[in-house]
Amino acid sequence: MTTRGRTLTWLVVALTGGGFVVWSALRVMGILDPLDRALLPGQIAPRSAFGQILDALSLILHPSVVFVAVLGIAGWSAARRLRRLATALVGSVVVGWGGYELLKYLFQLPRPSSGFSDALTYAGYSYPSGHVAAATIGAATIVTLVTTQRRSTMSIWVIRVAGALFVVAVAVDRLLMRHHWFSDLVGGALFGGAVISTALLLAG
Repeated sequence: MTTRGRTLTWLVVALTGGGFVVWSALRVMGILDPLDRALLPGQIAPRSAFGQILDALSLILHPSVVFVAVLGIAGWSAARRLRRLATALVGSVVVGWGGYELLKYLFQLPRPSSGFSDALTYAGYSYPSGHVAAATIGAATIVTLVTTQRRSTMSIWVIRVAGALFVVAVAVDRLLMRHHWFSDLVGGALFGGAVISTALLLAG
């Protein structure tokens, strides 16, 4: 990692890690409750065509699916002697997957009421969003992989925008299903960003 790259990674670690701590404190103290209530969408019929699409997406983009994909990329990287990248990705999966589950248990914040309450992805506590945390780690993985392959600047920016849109799409799906409050989604993105950036920094 170049000096400039390391400096930028340190900045991302500070912003996402510090942001997650502050955001979590605001969430636990209830300061974000008015914002969450204001941004909570209306109920969508689970058996409607749109509702079934949302439900299917939540399963396809389940954290376990995303994390397995990241581990696959880690294996691919290791086979091509990108051992530091492979180590960072494995570490991000272990800390990211176990971390958000632990945080949910520690905070024990309930989910909003939802017409999709019988869905598999509704179980458990609400904060932070595991779907968004995993999506953030997954998107950052692809961006990092493309960057290490020394693709063109345009290609890298296209992948970055696509990665950001992927995370937003996952967050919107979770919000529309009322499986999370808005603050849960932001918390998931900050947590995922902190995990992957720290892993990349430590791996060098």
